[in-house]
Order: sequence, then C-alpha cells, then structure tokens
Amino acid sequence: MKQLYTISDVAKRLDVPQHRIVYLIQRGRVPEPFRLSGRRIFTQRDVDRIANQLNEPHEAGRPPRRKETK
Repeated sequence: MKQLYTISDVAKRLDVPQHRIVYLIQRGRVPEPFRLSGRRIFTQRDVDRIANQLNEPHEAGRPPRRKETK
C-alpha cells in the first residue's frame, strides 16, 4: 500500500511552510493532488515533485527580494 501524506506532513518533511506548497500548486508548478474529505492527499511521488520544484531557481531567475531592515 502506498504511503499517503497530508499537506502538513509534506511541509514538515520538506521543512517549509504549508503556504509554499499551496503556492506551487496554484502556480501550476506541481499538479493538484487528489482530495479525500476536502483535504489534499499527497503520494511520495508528489512529495518528490514538490521537493524538486523547491530546488528550482525562482521564475525570474533570481531569488525574491528581501525587505531591508534598518
């Protein structure tokens, strides 16, 4: 039987906030996972795809700007 993960599980495994995963899904960089009772359910293949996308360079070719603190 395949191992299944919630978005919370995936975020913990990849050490990223959940909203980063949602962003990748909304931007079409990873396919929408299936849902069970309204909750996103990810397979190991989905987790691997997300991990690969997180390692890709930013779409504009540079990292997002950070606010400067004074």
